[in-house]
Amino acid sequence: MAVLLLEPVLLSLGFWQLDRAEQKRNILATIAARADLPALSLAQLDESSTAWQHRRIYFSGHYLLGRDFLIDNQIVDGQFGYEVISLFQLNGNDGLVLVSRGWIKGSLDRDKLPSIPPVQGSVTIQAKIYLPNEKEFSLGKEQFPPEWPKRVSHISVERLQAGLSDLLLPFVARLETGEPGVLRRHWKGINIVPEKHTGYAVQWFALSLLLIVMFAFKSVRLNVHSEP
Repeated sequence: MAVLLLEPVLLSLGFWQLDRAEQKRNILATIAARADLPALSLAQLDESSTAWQHRRIYFSGHYLLGRDFLIDNQIVDGQFGYEVISLFQLNGNDGLVLVSRGWIKGSLDRDKLPSIPPVQGSVTIQAKIYLPNEKEFSLGKEQFPPEWPKRVSHISVERLQAGLSDLLLPFVARLETGEPGVLRRHWKGINIVPEKHTGYAVQWFALSLLLIVMFAFKSVRLNVHSEP
């Protein structure tokens, strides 16, 4: 019974890890393929948002001073901090963009929020599109604090739009190196490399094989001892 119950579980976990490895390889291939593409203006983006991920774009406008979100619990090189996402007003009042400026160190005193360097005046910036998963890091209906900056566990474009009068574009723009307002760039294309998923798959398949070997060994011993 143990073998019948555990074998399908172990095999399914192994194939699931192989599938995850293939997904990560596809993501890395997409990032590499789009890294060399020229930056697009917002007007050049087509309606197929599935092709936006990791595309380089540029746009002009100004940061809304003091209108920043702090994504909580961002650990970089063993240090606690936040990801800073600022509201950016496009020229011509064509809407707002969530600009991820990077990582800033936090204080061990949770009541003390970091001071975010302001960016004055009109600027043109270049960034890469990131399409956040609405479910990632979500712990339910999070209540945004009334004061700024707002410390939150994750960013939901849909929920933020409900509280804004201007149109919020449906992505986060992650600043390139050297752009106005950039802090410490900390984003990774993927959190686990494909090879690690493959290694996990090998471990699950090895456990599956070990279980069969143990079952066969036990069965042989039982047959031997049961013979007259």
